[in-house]
Amino acid sequence: MTMRVLALMPLLVLAACTDSAEADQKAAEAAKDNLKLEAGQWVFATELTGIDALDDAPKPALKGAVGDKSEAGACIAANEVAQPQPAIFAGADLGECVYENLYMKRGRLSGTLGCKIDGLAGNIQVSLDGTYTATTLDVSARTQTYLSGDGDVAMTRKIVGKKVAGTCTPEKSEETPKA
Repeated sequence: MTMRVLALMPLLVLAACTDSAEADQKAAEAAKDNLKLEAGQWVFATELTGIDALDDAPKPALKGAVGDKSEAGACIAANEVAQPQPAIFAGADLGECVYENLYMKRGRLSGTLGCKIDGLAGNIQVSLDGTYTATTLDVSARTQTYLSGDGDVAMTRKIVGKKVAGTCTPEKSEETPKA
């Protein structure tokens, strides 16, 4: 009898490990399904990686040069962890933006912003594609203008964000250009 019990011990241990591993995997999947950005103070570094004129206008509607960099701080409030403010992805130069759609799930981010700039007739669209964790964000943003006049451009930007503090700084964050 003792020999039979000893012979079955490895199988019982293996079964216990398998159940534990399956439970751990289910817990990890559930956590991934509920993944959201953490509330707090964030810093976003942006680099212009491409810009193309879409018409023959002498002056593009949006200015910039490949390699331009900027850094901006932003507070992500507790009610914004599943849908952060659009300005994080649009930057200060694209005027007022709203989400046309946004998908943030399982560490994947995809969406579209519609933006309008005072004084420019037409629309600006920003397509977002990237990844995120609770404390980091890595997004490619493709901006294209659809203006009634000349100056249409397409530009791509790389946006990298990271959470830097659990609470937000009280002063307003401002964009600061970097060479």
